[in-house]
Amino acid sequence: MPSFLVFTDQNGGIRDVLWSDPVYLVHGSLESLQELFTPASRSSLDEAYGSRAGEKQIWIAGLQLIETPDPMDLYVLRQEEHTLVFGLESSLCRDACKGDAFGEILARLLRIIQGLSEKVMVAGSDATKRQFEQIQMMNNELMNTRRSLQKANVQLAKLNAELNNRLVKDPLTGLISRYQYASEIQMMIEQNPGKLGLFCFIDLDDFKSVNDRYGHSVGDAYLVEFARRLHCLPLENTLALRIAGDEFGLFVYGLDSADEESLERIWQTVLTSTTGRPINVNGNSLPVSISLGMAVYGRDTEHVYEMIDLADFAMYQAKRAGKNRFRIFSRSEFDEHREKAGGLRD
Repeated sequence: MPSFLVFTDQNGGIRDVLWSDPVYLVHGSLESLQELFTPASRSSLDEAYGSRAGEKQIWIAGLQLIETPDPMDLYVLRQEEHTLVFGLESSLCRDACKGDAFGEILARLLRIIQGLSEKVMVAGSDATKRQFEQIQMMNNELMNTRRSLQKANVQLAKLNAELNNRLVKDPLTGLISRYQYASEIQMMIEQNPGKLGLFCFIDLDDFKSVNDRYGHSVGDAYLVEFARRLHCLPLENTLALRIAGDEFGLFVYGLDSADEESLERIWQTVLTSTTGRPINVNGNSLPVSISLGMAVYGRDTEHVYEMIDLADFAMYQAKRAGKNRFRIFSRSEFDEHREKAGGLRD
C-alpha cells in the first residue's frame, strides 16, 4: 500500500522527500515526480500541473506507478514557494469515499497535511518533528484500519458463501435443496433452448419402516447414501435434488427426444444405480426400492412447477401399481383422476 509526501516545485521537480513508504518508492536519485509514473500517467500529471496552475488544491486520481501495479491518487497542495504532494493508493481513497471510520481517518490526515507550514518544515524545528509524528501515526492508523476492513470483508464473503451454500444445497445430503431446485432447473432449460427436459420424481418405498426399526440416525445415513448414488448416476446433463423427506428428484436436460424407449433406458439406469445393491449402515444390510414418475418439459408442460407436479402424479400412479416401478405421465389418466378427486393430491 504505497504512499509518500514530498515537496516539489511548480512543475513537479522533487525538492524534498518527507516520507516514502516503501522507502525505495521515492528515492534520492529521482529528480521529478513524473519519473514515478508510466508515460500515460505523466501526461495526466503534466496536464494537471499546467492547466490548473492557479488552483491551490488539486486531486489527481488513478495515476499508474512504474514500480508497483497499484494505481495512486495524488493530493496536491500549493504553498508560497513549494508544492506539497501527498500520494496514496487509489483503492484506499475509494474506500474512504464510502464514509465510515476509514474515511474519517483519511480526512483527519489530509487536514494535518493542509496545516503544515512551509517555514516550519524548512526550519527543521521540534514543531516539524511533532507534525511528522502526527502524520506517521495517522498514516499507520489508516493502513491498520484498511487491513482490518479487508479481514472483515473476507469474513463477510465467507459467511455469504456459507449462507448461499445452505440455501442451494440440502444440509443432510448435499443435493440441490427444495429452496433452489426450481431456479436451477429453469436455468438449465434456458441454456438449452428448443430441447426437452425430463423430471423424475422419486420416492423411497417403505422408508418409514427403516426409521421405525433402526432409528433416525440410521435413516439419515440411508438417505445420504441414496443421495450419493443418485448424484453419481452415469447419465449426462442431470441435476439431482432432494425435495423433502424421502422424496428426491432428477432433472435430465438437453434431450432431443423423449420416446418411451429412451425413458425406459433412463429408468433402468436409475434403478440399477440406486437399488442394485443394499445400503449397509452399522452392520445392517437394508434393501432399496423406489417408485418413480416422469414428466417431460416441452411436451407435457412449459412450466417448471407444473412439470414437477405432473411427475409427482405419475410417481403416485407407480405406487398404486405396486411400487418399485416407474410410470410416464399420462394426460388421460391425469384428467380422469382430476375429475374424480378434484385436483392433484397434496
